[in-house]
Order: sequence, then structure tokens, then C-alpha cells
Amino acid sequence: MKKELEDAGYKVDLQYASNDVQTQVSQVVKMVDSVMQGGEAEINDTKSYDNGTEIIPSYLCDPVVVTVDNYKDMLITSGYYTEDQLK
Repeated sequence: MKKELEDAGYKVDLQYASNDVQTQVSQVVKMVDSVMQGGEAEINDTKSYDNGTEIIPSYLCDPVVVTVDNYKDMLITSGYYTEDQLK
């Protein structure tokens, strides 16, 4: 199906849900600031991020699902893309 969409002129990304980069950056800044001030980085997950050697304490941001109904707000209004870039 990816090829058919690309052949029809659509740009295709097979990732269906993602984390907002601005949300991730904001959380990283909070974590670094906390550590720099002698505290600990906030974590909200101690079970699911397994790097193959151990479980890594993590902060998981809520994924954002982009649909045909919300893509303008999520991708264009937010400044990630212009309307022309998505055509």
C-alpha cells in the first residue's frame, strides 16, 4: 500500500503514532535541570524500556496519533510542516 500511495503523489511515513518533539524536549530540559541542581530526573516507567541488557528507568511521553481529522492542528498549525510540504 505504501508504494501505491507514493505513486499517487502522497508522502508516506509508516509511523502511525509519535511523540511530539516539543514535549520531549521540554521533559528533557526538566530532567537535566533537576539533575544539575542535585536532584533526580523524574521517571514514570520502570518496566517497559528493555535495552536487551537491563530495564532502563525512563520517562515516557504520551504518544500523539495524527489522523485525517487532526493533521492540520498537529502538523501545520504546530509549525512542523507547511500545507505544501504535505502535498
